[in-house]
Amino acid sequence: YLSFTITEESPMTDSYLAEGIVNKVDLKSKEASETFRYRHTAMYPLGVYDEQTNCAYYSKEASGNSLEEKGLNDQIFVHDFTTNTDTMLTDDLIAVNDIIPIDEKTVFFLGARKDGLLALGRVDPKTKEVQYWKEPTPLTTRVICVDRVQKRVYAAVFDDEEEYESMRTNGPAPSYTLCSYNYDLSDRREILHVENKEIHGICAMNGKVFYTTLVWDHENPVFSNQLIDVDTGEVLWGSDQHFSKERCFSEDGKGIYCFLDGENGSAGKSGAQARGIYYFDFETQAYIPVFTKEGVNWPLQPNFQLMPGGVKQ
Repeated sequence: YLSFTITEESPMTDSYLAEGIVNKVDLKSKEASETFRYRHTAMYPLGVYDEQTNCAYYSKEASGNSLEEKGLNDQIFVHDFTTNTDTMLTDDLIAVNDIIPIDEKTVFFLGARKDGLLALGRVDPKTKEVQYWKEPTPLTTRVICVDRVQKRVYAAVFDDEEEYESMRTNGPAPSYTLCSYNYDLSDRREILHVENKEIHGICAMNGKVFYTTLVWDHENPVFSNQLIDVDTGEVLWGSDQHFSKERCFSEDGKGIYCFLDGENGSAGKSGAQARGIYYFDFETQAYIPVFTKEGVNWPLQPNFQLMPGGVKQ
């Protein structure tokens, strides 16, 4: 199934509150259902439903319910449906960019700490023990994904000082390195390196990675996509289409799920009429709608993930 989050906003007296709504799409029946609602106060509505552990993971500002309240920054929470309880799992973050549940003892995340640099982290929901892969300063991480088959985590790493200099001088983008780590973060491997291009989005499955690079040409974005075999480095498919940063492989690895907003080039090529999640087939290059609905409030950076179904006994 796919887990994804939308928002529902409602003006309130002296504050502006929003609800994050975590949904599930059963990819066999094509039925969508709401699984969890929570008071959304973080910058991005990151909510993920994990059927195997009967939990929903989400981020919100730890200080309370209002966007006006400041002080404790965004943290990762878990709602346990079995006990109907909510628990804060982190306390040292200032922002959360991604949450990827693996099992009852492992949740990966991309979060910013007090130094402002984004780091790949792992938290145990049972003990709340947090572990980070500590890239040497000033390296930081832009996007992460997991290969659930080979049990590897992927992260696009770059130099934060190089990016600042690039923005200050309007110069070339910093270089990026795509790395992979085993689940306990003890083994780091460099997969590929790109010069003066941003690694804009990644997804991985069974030793294959689909990644997008982005470079600006006279204020126009230029995208390049490659599907590669990690072990051999062979390029299996390529394209210059604009795929969303959020994406994940399909169950059989023959395509990806991506987001179309009706405004980019991919939406025009696909003939998509509505914003939402689509399946893109590498061979046919056809877009098939998975979840589109009129009136849905999609966040600017919608998060969705392919999750394993079934409750563990």
